[in-house]
Amino acid sequence: MSRLKKRLPENHPKYVEVCQDLYNYSMRLGAEERVDQGIRSVCFTNPNAVFQNILLRKHEEPPQVLSNDLMQEIISTLQSQNPPSTLKPLCQQYSIRTKDLKKGLFCSDCHFHLLEKSSRMYYCPNCMNIPDNPFADAMTDWFFLVGPSITNGELKAFTNITTSSIIRYFMKRSGYVKTGNTRNSVYHCELKT
Repeated sequence: MSRLKKRLPENHPKYVEVCQDLYNYSMRLGAEERVDQGIRSVCFTNPNAVFQNILLRKHEEPPQVLSNDLMQEIISTLQSQNPPSTLKPLCQQYSIRTKDLKKGLFCSDCHFHLLEKSSRMYYCPNCMNIPDNPFADAMTDWFFLVGPSITNGELKAFTNITTSSIIRYFMKRSGYVKTGNTRNSVYHCELKT
């Protein structure tokens, strides 16, 4: 939701609702880890999914290095207790049109608009951060806010960058799975393995 708050203009009618929901969500989660009755619970991206830490039931302090057996037990418990979550895009959830979102590239640290230093380098004038691939962050915003796939043209409009070659250069380096060739290329919300 913080991605939506970053991209939603403050004068938008849904801005207050999004901020309130973001506050309520963060209060509901509390911290990423809470200690309840001596058993540590870890909250994952699905707020309904909680994994009771096997380590603290067996040991007072977790070991520095996990054995393969213990790691496999953790993996199987995680997979059985945490079914995949199907997230609805936030724009759909809050009935916000894509054209109402702020366009451009934003700093991942302070959410300030990035400025172009050269054709393939951007920087934040506020905190002086120089991101490796600001378009990968914009693509991630798109996946959370709008939908599970994005084209070169959609990313151009979303970032206000007019040069297709720059968009293509950064999209190839984003780490997301690509289907199709040339004009029909679509990037999906899956990372390459």
